[in-house]
Amino acid sequence: MASDPIVTTGVSGASANGPVPLRREIRSLEKDFPDLWTLYVLGLKVFQEADEKDLLSYYQISGIHGLPYTPWNGVKGNRAGYCTHASILFPTWHRPYLALFEEVLYNIIQKKATEFPESQGRARYVAAAKNFRIPYWDWAAVLPAGTQVFPTSLASKTLNLVTPTSGGKSTPVDNPLYSFKFHPLNPNPGDFPNTPQISSWDQTVRWPKNGTTVSQNEKISQAIELLNQDSSSNLREKVFGLLASYRNYGPFSNKQWNQGNPGQYGSLEDVHDTIHVEVGGSGSTRRDSPGHMGIVPYAAFDPAFWLHHTNVDRLFAIWQAINPNSYVTPQEASEETVTTDVGALETKTTALTPFWQSSSDFWTSDGVRKTGTLGYAYPETQSWNFRTPAEYSANVRATVRRLYGGSSLGSILAESTPGNLSNRARLIVPSKASVSSKESAQPASKENVQPANPSAAELLRPTVSKAVKEPESIQQVQASDQKPLREAKPQHGDPPEGAPKHENSSKRITSLISADRDITDLSTNGKYLEWIVNVKVEKHCLGGTFTVHIFLGDFERDDASVWRTTENKVGSFNVLGDSEDTGCGKCNDDRQRQLVVTGQVPLTLALAERYLAGQLANLKPESVIPYLQTHLHWRVTFSDGSEVPRGQIPSLTVSVFSNEVTVPTSHDELPQFADDVTIHPEATTGRNGEGRGE
Repeated sequence: MASDPIVTTGVSGASANGPVPLRREIRSLEKDFPDLWTLYVLGLKVFQEADEKDLLSYYQISGIHGLPYTPWNGVKGNRAGYCTHASILFPTWHRPYLALFEEVLYNIIQKKATEFPESQGRARYVAAAKNFRIPYWDWAAVLPAGTQVFPTSLASKTLNLVTPTSGGKSTPVDNPLYSFKFHPLNPNPGDFPNTPQISSWDQTVRWPKNGTTVSQNEKISQAIELLNQDSSSNLREKVFGLLASYRNYGPFSNKQWNQGNPGQYGSLEDVHDTIHVEVGGSGSTRRDSPGHMGIVPYAAFDPAFWLHHTNVDRLFAIWQAINPNSYVTPQEASEETVTTDVGALETKTTALTPFWQSSSDFWTSDGVRKTGTLGYAYPETQSWNFRTPAEYSANVRATVRRLYGGSSLGSILAESTPGNLSNRARLIVPSKASVSSKESAQPASKENVQPANPSAAELLRPTVSKAVKEPESIQQVQASDQKPLREAKPQHGDPPEGAPKHENSSKRITSLISADRDITDLSTNGKYLEWIVNVKVEKHCLGGTFTVHIFLGDFERDDASVWRTTENKVGSFNVLGDSEDTGCGKCNDDRQRQLVVTGQVPLTLALAERYLAGQLANLKPESVIPYLQTHLHWRVTFSDGSEVPRGQIPSLTVSVFSNEVTVPTSHDELPQFADDVTIHPEATTGRNGEGRGE
C-alpha cells in the first residue's frame, strides 16, 4: 500500500475482560438514555452526509459488505463483496465490521457533543458521549402491549430532538434511521449495475410501494409480528432453540449444508436471513425490486442493517457465554469473497479482510473472540460482574430463559405444575390460530387480567367448529408437486398404516377443548419430543430471493399474497438468492456450483397448541405423524409474493425429525436436547408416495 492502512481498533478504552460500555436495545436507548439517543441520531445524520468518496464515509463503509465491489482500504482481489455468507466466518467477520462502523460514529458523536452551548448542557452531553455504543434491535423480544416490533424510530421520516442550535427545545429533524439518501447515487461511474429500480433509487427503501422509493414500514411489523405472534412464536422459538440446543460453533454459525447432521439444519445465519427478507419486503409485482435489505449486495446501505446485525452479534455473544469452549472450526469456503476463493480452508486464523488490526496484520476470528477487545458488551454479557465463568454462564442461561423461554415448550413445562399453566403457557394456549369465539381465551391485559397461575379450565374454553372447503384434489396438482403424504396418492393405492381418513381441514383449530387438557401431560419422566421441519435447497436456483412457507392446517391455496400472514402458517425459510445481473462474481460461481443451504422451522409450540385444542392426543410419533401427513403443507413464493410452482425447484427437500428433550429442573438450566434425532420420512412425500425426507 502507498500509505498506512486504516486500522480498526474499536472504541478506545477496550478491555477484553473488564467493564466496558454496553450496546443497548434501541427502544431502551431512546427511552432511558435520552441524551445518548439525541447524540446517536444527530451523529448518524452527520455520518450519512459525509463525502461518499471518503473511505470513512457511511457510503464507503456500507459498501464494504457488497456493492459497489471496489477495493476498500487497499485490499484488492476478486470482484465480490468482502462479507462472508454460508461460511464458518459469518459471525466473526461481522464483528470487526460493526466495530469499524461504531468507531467512526463514536468519533463523530464526541465532536457533536461539544457543539451544544454550555448553557444547554454541554458537559452533560460530553459525558454521555463517552459511553456511546451502537444500539441493536431485538426483533425476537417479548414486547409490552401496543409496542410494534419494528421500532417507530425507524419508521418516522422525522424525529423531534434538541439540537445544538434549537435553544434547548425539541425541533423536527430529518431521521437518518428512516433511510440513507445517496448523494450522489453513483459517486463513481459503475458503482451500481445498470439494473431497473433499485440501482436508480436515490435512497434506501423498505417494502417499496409500486416500484417507487416510498417505504411501507408498517408491513415490516405485520410480517415479523406474525413470526412472533402468541399462538406460534416461531421466530422467538428459533432463537431459543439455537441458544439452547446448538452446542457446536460450526452448525450454529452458518447455513451451508451440514451433511450428515439433519438435527442441525438451522443456524444463526438462517434466522438472520429472515429479518433481511422481512425488512426488505417485496415489490408490488414480479418485475419490482424488493427493498435494499432484501438484496444482500445493497443491504448495508439501509440503516436498519446495522441495528439488525448488532443484534445478530449479540446473539452470537450470548451463545458464546453458554458455550465458551466451542469456537471456529476449519471449514471450506462455500462462497467467494474479495480475498477468499471457493474451496479455501477457512479457520480461526483466516484474515477477516479488509479490517486491519495493525499496519501489518488483519483481524482474525481468534482476535475478535471477546467483544471487550473491541470495547463493548451487551446487557446480557457483563461477565465482570461474576466471580467465576461458571456463575456467568449460569446467569446467561437464566437470562435466555427469561427473555425467550416463553417460546420453548421445555421452559413452559419447567414452570408449570399439573392443573396450573405457567404464565408462559399463555403464549401457546389456543388463540389466533385456534379459536374463533369471542368468549375464548385472550392474552392478559388491563381489561382481561388472569390469575398468576391460571388453571387449564380458566384458559381453555370451548369453541364452535366451522367447516371449510376440501383441499384441492390430486388431479388439480401438477405432477411433480411435492405434497403432504395424506394428499398424495400412495404408491400402492392404500393410505399409510395409521393415517386417519381424510377430513375437512379448517383455517382454525376448532374442536371443543376439554378442561382436563394439561400441558404437563406432554412430558413423561421429565422428557418430551421436539418436532422440527428441515428445509434444504439450492441458494440461487430461482435467480433471486424466495421464501419457503410452512403451514400446519388449511390455508388460501389460490391466493399466495396472503401466505405471509395466514393464520395456520407456522414459519418460513428465507433464501437470499441473487440474479445474474447483480454483477456479483461469487453469486454466479455459487449458482454454477449449485450451493446448497439449509434452515429449520420448529413445529413444537404449534403442535402443543393443537394438543391443548384437542386435535392431538400427545406429542408422540403415533399421534403426530398422522396429523402431519394430513395437515403439513409447504409452498414457495418469490420476493414479490407470487407463487413458484414447487415442480420448478427440484432441489427443494422438506423433511421432519423429532428430538428427545429433557425438561430443565432449575431456573438457570436450559432444556437438554439429545444428541441423536429421529428422521420421519413418512411425514413428507412426493406425489407418488415415495419419501422425500433424509
